Amino acid sequence: MALEAHLRQASRSKGWQKVAQAAELSDAEIPFVLLYLWEAFLQLNQTRQYGLGPLPILYNEILAYSALMGVDFEPWEINTLKQLDMVMLATTAKTKETSN
Repeated sequence: MALEAHLRQASRSKGWQKVAQAAELSDAEIPFVLLYLWEAFLQLNQTRQYGLGPLPILYNEILAYSALMGVDFEPWEINTLKQLDMVMLATTAKTKETSN
């Protein structure tokens, strides 16, 4: 599945149209073996807290997701989820800056 399609799905879940527009520039594919991490990220993204903007996904949210879904993440998988989150936040901030 194309990264663009996944980011579009994420944008619809929280109204991040700017993220979806930025994703149109990318034709990257998510490797099948990592698709489960992307799906976990999309679900965690729906639990995101907001202040003046989106806040990072907390380790507590990942722990709760892990317990509720019966998933035992390895440290590298948690790091990958956090890196995906940093990319999402950076993309959101960048698109917000260019729209102002």
